[in-house]
Amino acid sequence: MTTIGGEVATSREALARRFIHGSGIEVGALDAAYPVDPSEAKVRYVDRFGKQELLVHYPELLPRAALIREPDIIEDGEHLTSIADGSQDFLIAAHFLEHCENPLATLRNFTRVLKRQGCLLLAIPNTANPQSWDHGRLLTDFDHLVRDDEVGPEISRAHHYWEWVTYAGKMTGAVAAAEQAKLMAMKYSIHFHCWTYGTFIPFLHHAMVRDRLSLRIVDQYENDYEIGVVLRHTAD
Repeated sequence: MTTIGGEVATSREALARRFIHGSGIEVGALDAAYPVDPSEAKVRYVDRFGKQELLVHYPELLPRAALIREPDIIEDGEHLTSIADGSQDFLIAAHFLEHCENPLATLRNFTRVLKRQGCLLLAIPNTANPQSWDHGRLLTDFDHLVRDDEVGPEISRAHHYWEWVTYAGKMTGAVAAAEQAKLMAMKYSIHFHCWTYGTFIPFLHHAMVRDRLSLRIVDQYENDYEIGVVLRHTAD
């Protein structure tokens, strides 16, 4: 658990002040909702479980339970099937994309629900930080994402869980195998993917070209904790 303060809070507040206006959604906020000005933006919170079920699934968040927003919409944030096309002025996904088994499909859905000129604000953990849970892990390769998108992410699932228990959990051998099996059975939301600034920005460009996403990057930041990017929907 990380308290959002200092440079991270300053970067977040500056980006929200510039780009988060109107009515939109934040996906997977948990205990670290992105800071928005309530006089400028109305946010509805989206998560796959209600608050009490989230606390059962993530007992490590119990000390910060008061900070968890009760979701307004119970929905799989990767698919957003209940969110109408072209309906949102903004979409915030902070420390969510790395939890998605198929980030390419997720980006397509994020783009789908945005209005023209709407803003997509993404933030992900900075794997370059030696304190990152994923530091030292093999960075996500775009060809790997294309394969998972075309064949299905199930092909990579077991390996991703193994990486997670190895790097984040610091486990080995039979202990790692038991934890891997437990988390897979729970469908626990691990970091399936990881990036640094030097790989995340190219990933976004490749995704926009491959899937013809009507997006362009309009701002970005990097600090030890996270990488933040704002993309604007450019379609007519």
